[in-house]
Amino acid sequence: MFSLYLPYHLKFLIHVILINILLVFFAFSNITKAQWTESDYINELSNNLCATEENPEATYPYFPVIDETLKILVIFAKFPDDTWDPASSYIITQHWPGSSFDEKLTWADSIICPTTTNVWHPSLTGLFQQSSNGKFWLIGDVYPDLVMIDSIEKYSPSNGRNIGYAVKDVLEQIDGNIDWSLYDKFDPYDLNSNNNRREPDGIVDASS
Repeated sequence: MFSLYLPYHLKFLIHVILINILLVFFAFSNITKAQWTESDYINELSNNLCATEENPEATYPYFPVIDETLKILVIFAKFPDDTWDPASSYIITQHWPGSSFDEKLTWADSIICPTTTNVWHPSLTGLFQQSSNGKFWLIGDVYPDLVMIDSIEKYSPSNGRNIGYAVKDVLEQIDGNIDWSLYDKFDPYDLNSNNNRREPDGIVDASS
């Protein structure tokens, strides 16, 4: 029995990738961060939630994943009332224009590689492989359909919700179609207290 409750999903840095939201976030955050000072970047990188070797007593445990392979599930999802489509020169809409917002893109299945033996570029697998100098591999599967959730307004703070509720709705929609054990390799909290954190724990994994 694999947990699909919201609190478990929120405690990971990578869990499910909502591509449409991700593209918009990176585009606007990069515009803002271009104006940051050096100290701004340092403060941003000092994440007190995630433990390190120097600070093991943070909210989430220190759990290095060197020479490891993590398998994730990539899901493309969107709000049905999201028709935002600015100038075509914007990189965030060049590869997913408003005219195609209601369909899964032709390049979607190539965003991540299913194994470490056949890695293509660009891909999330290639990005993590190069960034880690081959010390960390991110592989995975792409859900075959574009998942439609509720309107943007449902997940707005004014309604007492946030993006976590959107993630929860996506996961509940596809729950019956997924073998979640494929994405459970680690036990970062050592839930069964056997001093083995590199074993399944019944909770979908992510990189932490």
